Amino acid sequence: MRALFALLIALLLGCPSEPGTFADDDDIADDDDIADDDDAADDDDAADDDDATPLDIAPDLTWINPNGVDDEADEAFALVWADSDPDSDASIALYWDDDASGEDGILIVDGLSEDDASDLHSWDTSALPDGTYYVYAVLEDDSSIVVVYAADPVTVLHDLCVFPDPSGVITIDVPAVDIELDVTLAGAAVSASNSSDSDEGAIFLVDVSTGDRFEITNGGTWHDGLDQPNVPTSIQIVGGTYNVHYAVQDDGPNWPSNSNARLLEGVVLTADGPFLVDVPAIEHDLNVTLNGSPVTAANASDTDEGAVFLVDRATGEDFEITNGGVWHDGLDLPNVPIAAQVIGGVYELRYSVQDDGPNWPANASAPLGCAHWE
Repeated sequence: MRALFALLIALLLGCPSEPGTFADDDDIADDDDIADDDDAADDDDAADDDDATPLDIAPDLTWINPNGVDDEADEAFALVWADSDPDSDASIALYWDDDASGEDGILIVDGLSEDDASDLHSWDTSALPDGTYYVYAVLEDDSSIVVVYAADPVTVLHDLCVFPDPSGVITIDVPAVDIELDVTLAGAAVSASNSSDSDEGAIFLVDVSTGDRFEITNGGTWHDGLDQPNVPTSIQIVGGTYNVHYAVQDDGPNWPSNSNARLLEGVVLTADGPFLVDVPAIEHDLNVTLNGSPVTAANASDTDEGAVFLVDRATGEDFEITNGGVWHDGLDLPNVPIAAQVIGGVYELRYSVQDDGPNWPANASAPLGCAHWE
């Protein structure tokens, strides 16, 4: 009777009918499978979340000027830097501060683009009182804000006057920097054929603070047939920040035809030493047709000619690429392409009549589209 009563109790409570028996192993395995499936789903979700995470690289900036050498300003000071932001175009704002911390300075300029390759701003210091100023940049993209102070301050000094010493002598110092200028042409050394009187180019510096432009190859290599190529030229300048420009002197096949091409921007020249400038010339054969047809001898006479010009989008300079070549000299042969060297870039194309007549259009400056000189 007691055994029967125990069996009834076991059936009512759902317990094992026999002592020592347990839930079926298959049931336990099923429960484990469910748990494993849940864990796998969680792992897949985590992996999906990782895959969906976008690339996020904070912008960066390194100050080039001020650099601790002659960082003095009166009317203006050239701020120069190098920046990067591989995954976006960060916005850059520049500030001045009375110390090198706190990020509580006064805005100089904002809205600068990290993608802008110039990395240069002329800071107007004319209204600032004499003193020491620290500059910093704030770079901001979609996910990051980065602040970078320049390590060296800028000294604003408006009273640059000199006065007689006790003996009545006024001493004026000229802070000269001795640079050893060397020029290459498309990365190669300049040969004797590239420094003749009939085909030459020259290098100019443009002072960022004043706009003063002067040649540093005059009487030196690449602008005088008496010079020897491949020999650096020693020249003295007043230390400062400059843009470097190229200009053709005698147009011909060996040097680019550009009349004012900007090669470098924001170059800080404040110490003696070598200074290498490359003129990145690219040569293409140039051919011109008239209404889709080859140019005939009648279209290349002294009394009826046209010429093609390029306009540099960066500097606004225009220069002819047919001067001394086809379509602008009665001695030229029509329908024969000429080799033209130009500094690489994108240019606007212009047509201009040279000697008006029935064979060429009379336009003085007509747009023809653009040319990728690459």
